[in-house]
Amino acid sequence: SLVEWQMSPVSLLKPPGEPPWIRDTKYRSWTPDNVHLSNNATYPAGYSLFEAPKYRPPHPEREHPKKGDEGHGGGHHRRLQEKQYADAYSRRPDVAMAELLKALPEVASLLDAVKQEEANVEQPWTQTAQAVPAVLPPFLSPAPKPRSVGWPPLFEPRHLLCGSRSAVALTQHGFGAFLPTDTEEAVEAQPFALDGLGHHNLLAGAAWATAGLQLVTRTGKLLHCPGSSPVLPGMWPCHLQHGAPLPLPEGAQLLAAAIGEPVASSPGRTAALLLRDQPGIVGLFAEDSDGAGWSPAGEVHLPTPGELVHLSLAGNELIVTSGDGSVRGQHLKDGTSRMHAAGPVTDGGHRKFHAACVRPTENNKGNSVLRLALKQVVQSDGGIAWGPELFS
Repeated sequence: SLVEWQMSPVSLLKPPGEPPWIRDTKYRSWTPDNVHLSNNATYPAGYSLFEAPKYRPPHPEREHPKKGDEGHGGGHHRRLQEKQYADAYSRRPDVAMAELLKALPEVASLLDAVKQEEANVEQPWTQTAQAVPAVLPPFLSPAPKPRSVGWPPLFEPRHLLCGSRSAVALTQHGFGAFLPTDTEEAVEAQPFALDGLGHHNLLAGAAWATAGLQLVTRTGKLLHCPGSSPVLPGMWPCHLQHGAPLPLPEGAQLLAAAIGEPVASSPGRTAALLLRDQPGIVGLFAEDSDGAGWSPAGEVHLPTPGELVHLSLAGNELIVTSGDGSVRGQHLKDGTSRMHAAGPVTDGGHRKFHAACVRPTENNKGNSVLRLALKQVVQSDGGIAWGPELFS
């Protein structure tokens, strides 16, 4: 190559900065034995070259050999590979130290997990509340009681909001239905649309506050729909809230969200956010008293990540709804939890629960949980669609 031709024992070019007419005595003692060319397949005495271990994708038969194959080279190859790694790192301890430094963050996280486990052992109520909740088996739970509701056509809600005497069901795209809940008789849901949500993202969560509806989009936008019911026939106007946005990472998407009204122990609202990239941890944030920002207020680890479909806040309690209809209430102050397991629905059919809300009842007496589900129904033309159901 050109570099070898220039830097061979008989140098034809001078290094930069040296006049070409002076005698170059620096390399006069060099012989061909001092220079190793690329076409020379031999290695000088004492020469060592570190070879980093190559990544090998896991293979079921290699990582877990079949029964009877251990004595036919499987264990031998593994031991040989481990010996090669050890020899390579012994020749280059600096590289081995660099690899150890890379693993320090993972070791630190493991130490934190061990410390947290020890803390849970010292505080049995925390362990009981978070990891081993005392719940009744589903077959001992009362079966959800369906309510007779006339729903709008082609209506597939994903959110359910409870008021004192009525409820609101919302789709992800901003269509809703308003229905009374203070009677056991058949009711007709009144359809409406959220005016102002169309140019924003899909809904990730909502709440029915004293001043109206509070909406949270998938991108973390906050919207307010004033009033206790649709102001115009079939229309509930909404507008973007001013103030500090929710603390989301850039480009993050919400899988579910909940926002609650200020309680006696908190000057501002509370937000519960579940990111699509972290479906097992619900981040809690408290709004500052002046509404200028949000501060971290803790986190809740979900017992079964991936099964969650809905979040809501009822006072200091986080309501977590799963697709099987079970509703878990996690108290954000004392760490206790309660469980409302949905019993079997005997009418058959394929359904999935999507949301639940707690009705504000006096002293929390009676069954105060409403559940929203979608059930597959066969239409007159033979097609299959999803129809909403409301259970109490």
